Amino acid sequence: RAVGGTKLFIQGKLVTDITLPETVSANAFSQYKHLKSITIPANLKSIGENAFYKCEISIHADENNEFYTLQDGILYDKNKTKIVVVSKDVDKVVIPASIEDLGVSFENNSAITSLAFEKNSIITKINNFAFRSCSNLKEVTLPDNLISIGAQAFYDCGNLNSIIVSNTVNDIDYQAFAGCERLYKIINNSNFSLTLGSEEHGWLAKYARIIVDKNGNTTYKDDNELTYVNTPDGFSFICENNNFILIDYFGNEETVTLPTALTINDIDYDYTIRNMRGVKNVIIPDGMTEINSSAFYECKTLTSVVIPDSVKVIQGA
Repeated sequence: RAVGGTKLFIQGKLVTDITLPETVSANAFSQYKHLKSITIPANLKSIGENAFYKCEISIHADENNEFYTLQDGILYDKNKTKIVVVSKDVDKVVIPASIEDLGVSFENNSAITSLAFEKNSIITKINNFAFRSCSNLKEVTLPDNLISIGAQAFYDCGNLNSIIVSNTVNDIDYQAFAGCERLYKIINNSNFSLTLGSEEHGWLAKYARIIVDKNGNTTYKDDNELTYVNTPDGFSFICENNNFILIDYFGNEETVTLPTALTINDIDYDYTIRNMRGVKNVIIPDGMTEINSSAFYECKTLTSVVIPDSVKVIQGA
């Protein structure tokens, strides 16, 4: 067994390239930094867990081996249910749909730049530490049926810049995205309520500058650290002290009915109107009870406002 910084010699020669025997035990070459390449012979029958953990190696394989198969630089078991070891030369990874468990074969891999999963992938969990410290990983497309993301699964993936979280995800574990300092854009189709800069849900939104939720709202911060929410139907809100204020309409309709509430991740939030711009003909929604004095202050495009019976107070009127 050769581990970590130790050196393995055979007949006085440092082992850097090896043709494997019939059986390789678990952790056999774990973190053995001197290993450069391995060859899978036809008679190899078994490789134990984490036999090549954190080894940066090239892989060669005899296509007649009955137990393992090499494809695009990744060694799988013959049925492609398990990843055994990943070559140092692999940069773009597409995980086969048949893979049952990701393990930690990619941990500390600085070569991979993109990660995707085949359609109908049966993976429902990203393991703890699965892609930890993949320092050049930029693009990730998660599997459609993903349910959970493990602790530190993408920890310290410093070049990851965006990610889409599907509506099936219901658990993101401790520090799953901690250290992802360029993870600026989150498309969040899950039921999680994400807040810019928050360390909740595995630090998913810790470094985010833009969050798009499942209702189509885009939340972002400007250079002054003010938080804005733009809705898919053209309304712009600002958030001040956890209160939402409608300030702009950037759509194309001449006559618009204001929303009854701002809906974020299926949660309705009340709002007030202040110095609203960009509207011509406005219909105040039924149910609104008060219009403050600065609601349409200096809105030069405004020509008409329809006010429902529910409004009881118009400040400054």
